[in-house]
Amino acid sequence: MPVKSFLLPALMLAAALPAFAGPPADDPLSGLPVAGLAQIVFTPGVPLLTEASRESLKPLLAKAKDLGCYWIAEGRNNGEAETLKAALAENDIAIETVTTTVTPHANSAEARLYCTPPERVTAYFLPGLSDLTEDARHMLTLAVASHWGTAAPLVVRGYAGAKESGDPLKLGLDRAQSARAFLIALGLSPKRLAIEANTQATGQDALRVEIMVRKS
Repeated sequence: MPVKSFLLPALMLAAALPAFAGPPADDPLSGLPVAGLAQIVFTPGVPLLTEASRESLKPLLAKAKDLGCYWIAEGRNNGEAETLKAALAENDIAIETVTTTVTPHANSAEARLYCTPPERVTAYFLPGLSDLTEDARHMLTLAVASHWGTAAPLVVRGYAGAKESGDPLKLGLDRAQSARAFLIALGLSPKRLAIEANTQATGQDALRVEIMVRKS
């Protein structure tokens, strides 16, 4: 996978940030809770920030730099992602709180910089299947970034609908298990990850897995 993750400390985002528009609903990152977002246009093949791009980052940095964000620098290639990470470092953002990743969409027009709290993350499956798609792997990698530095127990909840082929309960559990295995492969402790299934959802909501902090 074209993803490079860093160890993250246990930081929580304060509730003082105003709401920002997140990714569109059909975006693979739409399951990520976003407190702040900046979209950056790079010249193709030139992973350097223009002065206009630096200016576009300032509102997000001003609102979020002291509030304990996890930062996700998503480029169309590793060079763009590393450039965004370097821009954060120039603004006194600890690099330990930054995860770099490459978008799985080759036709993406922009690189993106996210400020995100470690809350619920959602990934989607194809109907009737429990195999992880590329987009799902991308989302689950971000879930690891959000929860790496914490010790909180997590729930991996797989959904399945009655209209899908086979036994919905088994399919939901299989989806949860697929996601759990991927999270463990990326370094999360198996002891933190409980799985469960939900067969009551319909439509697109039935094609997902959620990773969230387990409530006591």
